[in-house]
Amino acid sequence: MFRKTTAFLTAFLGVALMAAQPSDDLLSRLDRTIDGKEAFARAKLSGIEIYKQQAARVSGEELFGMYSLIYDEYANYDLDSAMVYARRLASLAESLGRDSDKEESLLKLADVYITAGMYAEAQEIADGVSVRTPRYYHVRHYLYSSMLLNSPFLGMKDQYAALKESYRDSLIRILPENDIVYVYSLSEKLNDEGRYMDALGVLKEKYEDPATDDRMKAILDYSLAVSYKGLHNREMAKYHFARSAINDLSIPVKEYKSLQELAYMLYEDGDVSRAFRYISCAMEDVLASNSQVRMAEFVPFLTVISSAYESRLSSTNRKLRLSIIGLGVVLLLLVAAGAWSLRQGRRLRRMHRESELSNASLMQANASLTELKDRLQEAGAIKEEYLYMYMEQASGYMDRLESWRRKLVKTLRQGG
Repeated sequence: MFRKTTAFLTAFLGVALMAAQPSDDLLSRLDRTIDGKEAFARAKLSGIEIYKQQAARVSGEELFGMYSLIYDEYANYDLDSAMVYARRLASLAESLGRDSDKEESLLKLADVYITAGMYAEAQEIADGVSVRTPRYYHVRHYLYSSMLLNSPFLGMKDQYAALKESYRDSLIRILPENDIVYVYSLSEKLNDEGRYMDALGVLKEKYEDPATDDRMKAILDYSLAVSYKGLHNREMAKYHFARSAINDLSIPVKEYKSLQELAYMLYEDGDVSRAFRYISCAMEDVLASNSQVRMAEFVPFLTVISSAYESRLSSTNRKLRLSIIGLGVVLLLLVAAGAWSLRQGRRLRRMHRESELSNASLMQANASLTELKDRLQEAGAIKEEYLYMYMEQASGYMDRLESWRRKLVKTLRQGG
């Protein structure tokens, strides 16, 4: 099967690298999903309340079915409530005389105990049941995985690791190959062994199966991201972590891994602000769910990202202080320029007023000159008129004198 799926995967990877980039659109969608956390929570609690109202009206096997639905809603969301309904399921199964259902319900309770860090109580339940169902092997695998993660003793870690792998192998053996839990468990095993291409082959075959709905694909996204991360394909890893985180927050559940893994990768990429927001959101949900197992996993992520974010804030604050100083200098220069502009404005207004006065004086002088010119023109006209009259009279006198002279000459010639 691995050769067949690996050949398929090799052909698929070239397309996938181009088709599935963790674009800003996908991260923006994740941001909006985080913004809508409260609305998703209200919707979930409203649905649970409807189940509770229906449970209040039934009994017997119908009540067992309603309790199972309510438990499934509280699992990975509210450990205290999940614990209550796991106990109710066990008690109701006992009263109904359904021993196998009672043991399955006790295993559900053990699952909750493990998440809460109550390993001794979970182991006691697992030791006390006779069934060897998939849930039994899941509980055993989950128990030793959690103990491996949290044990401070190196010698015990090897023992827990061997038990974890043994029970996971048993779980894989009893499940049908088309079961989503089988695919998830097998891919986890292959990833742990460093066989990332084989894990991708198994996951992609199930992912591309037409019978696999969106909810199942969302479950597979986390394992796909782990495989791609192991192959150092960061873009595809971030893409599937983001898709998985969007699903986790939309259901919603409070006990998840994808968002914190994505936060750390974004931190490595230098997107510290977004990384801090994501890790803070995940930590808030883990605290709300009271998951001791997940809290232990958070410490290295939260410490590193918080330190980087605080460093970024300090750097930002320093830059902000420098910016404020720079703005202060610019403001002082603007004030000085404003004062100079005011002085220049007053000077210009004063010059304008003086110019207006000068213009008024010039206009008055011009009017006087115009009047004088008019008078001179009038005087010139009168002078020309008198001169013309004088010339006329003088010409008449000269004509008469010439006439007298001629007469005298004539008289003298005759008398002489």
